Amino acid sequence: MVALVSFVFLGCGSRTDPLDENVSPEPVVDCSACPTDVFVGDVELRGQSDVDAMAAYGEIDGKLSVAAGATLTSFEGLECIASVAKGLHVVDNHSFQTTNGLSCLSSVGSTFQLRNVTALENTDGLQKLSSVGGHMVLRDLPTLTDIAGLSGLRTVKGNIFFFNVPELPTCDAAALIDQLANLGGEPTIEGTSPDTCGP
Repeated sequence: MVALVSFVFLGCGSRTDPLDENVSPEPVVDCSACPTDVFVGDVELRGQSDVDAMAAYGEIDGKLSVAAGATLTSFEGLECIASVAKGLHVVDNHSFQTTNGLSCLSSVGSTFQLRNVTALENTDGLQKLSSVGGHMVLRDLPTLTDIAGLSGLRTVKGNIFFFNVPELPTCDAAALIDQLANLGGEPTIEGTSPDTCGP
């Protein structure tokens, strides 16, 4: 178990909005025109057919996860999913490159976890995500450099962990924590890159 380390977060120099920069554009999705049907149960994405099967739904009353062996590179095709009642997990996957494709997602009811996703480069496509109902875990992500896609996040009801994310600037992780209006647990930042956000 990783020991919690609390930090006092200071500003990042003159970089005033580090989480609003360099967000890769996605096709514009009119979330109000999306279906509102609820899928009841957990969804595990193993391939494109699993993604296609979710096109008729706007909510998942369960958990959303990407299988460890899945060859998917993103969430593209799930643009209309607005909420996930339980957790969202991408764990032990070596193909997934970006979280693009969840452009209407506003809430995750339990833990949000990106762990040991060795090709993940960014968190694009999550700009509408405002609330995580459990812990938020970004761990063992050797290629993650950009978390600008989380610029809309305001509530994490559990702990928030950044652990062994060596290419992510520490001050970007700190800025994400600073932007939260509600944090129910403790922040941890370990194994990130020395700050590169200053003047």
